[in-house]
Amino acid sequence: MEGEHAVDAFANNRGRGAPGYGAALVQVAPCLPFMGLSLYLASTFLLSNTPIWLAASNNGAVPLNVVFSLSGTAFGVALLACALGRKWVERVAESALLSTILGGCLCSVGSAMVISASSAFLDASFLGAAGSTPLAVLQVGAVLTGASSAFILLRCAVLFACLSPRYILLYGALSRIVLAGIYYAAQAVPKTPEVGGVSLLGAVVVVLLPVVGCALTGLPYQGGRSSPDRDTIAYADLDAGHRRSVRCTFAKMCAVLFLFAIVEASARSEGPFPVGFGFRQDSDLVMLLLLLFGVALALMIVDARVMARIGLGRFYLLLVILTVFTVALVPVVGGQGVGWGSAITFAARSLALMVWCLLCIVVHQRSWSPVLVMGLGHGAFRIGESVGMALNDNLLSVHLSGDGMVFLFVGMAFAVLLANFLLFSENDFARLVYGTGDEARLPERFFCAADHPADVDAHSDGGGRFNAATEALADRFVLTRRELDVFRYLAMGYTKDAMAEKMCVSSNTIRTHSRNVYAKLGVHSRQELIDLVDGIVEKGSRPS
Repeated sequence: MEGEHAVDAFANNRGRGAPGYGAALVQVAPCLPFMGLSLYLASTFLLSNTPIWLAASNNGAVPLNVVFSLSGTAFGVALLACALGRKWVERVAESALLSTILGGCLCSVGSAMVISASSAFLDASFLGAAGSTPLAVLQVGAVLTGASSAFILLRCAVLFACLSPRYILLYGALSRIVLAGIYYAAQAVPKTPEVGGVSLLGAVVVVLLPVVGCALTGLPYQGGRSSPDRDTIAYADLDAGHRRSVRCTFAKMCAVLFLFAIVEASARSEGPFPVGFGFRQDSDLVMLLLLLFGVALALMIVDARVMARIGLGRFYLLLVILTVFTVALVPVVGGQGVGWGSAITFAARSLALMVWCLLCIVVHQRSWSPVLVMGLGHGAFRIGESVGMALNDNLLSVHLSGDGMVFLFVGMAFAVLLANFLLFSENDFARLVYGTGDEARLPERFFCAADHPADVDAHSDGGGRFNAATEALADRFVLTRRELDVFRYLAMGYTKDAMAEKMCVSSNTIRTHSRNVYAKLGVHSRQELIDLVDGIVEKGSRPS
C-alpha cells in the first residue's frame, strides 16, 4: 500500500479553481460537495427499497428482490475489482467529470432500464407476449446500476478522506440526515402522470439523483475544514514489521466486516415477503430512526468532548453489540414481524455508516489509496450481505425451523462478537486508526475542534491578503496542506505548543513540519519567515 497519493493529489488541488457559482454555493454551505453521498444513497433506496416510481396498485408483480440482490452483488464485486485495478480507477475517482460519466450517468441508465422493464410486469398481457425479455432488461439494468455505483462511492470516498476524522464523522452523520429529508420529500411526489403503471415524476427523480449527486462532488471547496493530518502516522515511515502488522490488522477488519454482513443480512432477510425487495421492514420507521441517529451523532461530534470521552473504538463496538443483540433475538421476538425487521435494519445501517466513516478515517490517517481501502473494506461488507441473503433464502429458511433457528441465530451472534474480540479487538482498532509509536494520535485529542487555522481571517484587517499570500508561497515552494497550516501559524506568531494544541498533533510533529517549512522557504528564523509573508502581502500576493 506504499506510495498511494490519490488523496494527496486531490487535497492539494481542491478549492484552487476559478471562482464561480459553485464556489459561491460552497461558501454558503461548505458541506454541499459531500452531500453527493446522500443523493446517491437516496437513488438506491428509492429504486428498489421504496420505489416512488411505481404508481400501479399491483406493484407487487415487479421482482424488486431481483433488482436489490443483483445490484448489491454487482456493487460489491465492482468495488473489489476496482481495488485490484486501483491505478486506473484512482484517475477516475479524482475526476468529477469521469466519475459523473462512469458513475452517475451509467447508474441513471441502469435505473431507467429497471423502470422501463418493470412496466411490462404490471401488464400481464404484454409480459406474456414479450416473453423473458423484460426480465433480462431488468437484470441488466440492476447489474449496471450496482456496478456503476462503485465509481460514485469511490468518488465520495476520495472527497471524504480529505477531511479530518472529526469532519468525516460529522458530514457522515449529516449525509444520513439529508438522506432522510430526501426520502420523506420523495414520498410527496405525485403518482401522476402515469404511463404503464409507472409514475413519470417519480421515475425522473430516481433517474436524475445519481447524476446530480456526482455533480455535487465536483463542486470546488475550500480547504478550511479539510486538512489531512497523515504525517503523524505516515505508513511509509513505519518499519517493515509495523507495515506488516498494519496490513494484517486491516485484513482482519475486512474479514470481520464480511462475517458481520453475512449474519445481519441473513437475519434481516429471514422470512421475506413473497414479493418486494427481500427484507421485512417498515422503511418509514427505518428512515426515521436513521434520522434520529444522524442527529444524535452530529450533536456528539459538535461537542467533541462527548465523542472523545466515549472513544471511537468503543462507539463502534457498541453498534456491533446492538446489531448482534437484535440478531440473537430474531427467533424469540419473531423474525416474521416488520417491527423487529426494522430494528435489525436500523442497527445494521447505523453500523454501515460507522464502517464508511472508519474506512475514510483509515485512508486519511494512513495515506493509503481510497480506492484500495474502500474497495476491499466496503466491497467485503456488500459481498457479505449478498452471501447472507442467498444463504438464508436458499438454505436456512428452507431446512431450519423452531429450536434450530434459535440455536442458529444465537450462534451467529456469538460468532460475530467472538470475531470482533479476537480478530479485530479494541487494540487492533487503535493500531489501525490512531497509529503506533510515539507519533500515534491520542484518542482524547482525535476529535479536537480545530482542523485549520481559522484565525487567519482575524489575523489582521488584511486577512484575505494574508491567506492569499501564504497560498501563493505554498504553491511556489510546494508545501503540503499540513505544512501550509504550520506555515500560517508560524507567520501569525504561534508557539509550537499552541500550534500542537490547535492542530491536535504532538510537539515533535510541529517541530518536524517547522523544519520542513524553513528548509523549503529558504529562511532560517521566524522573523525571516514573517518578513517574507509581509513582503508578499504588500506586493499583492504575487511572489517573485
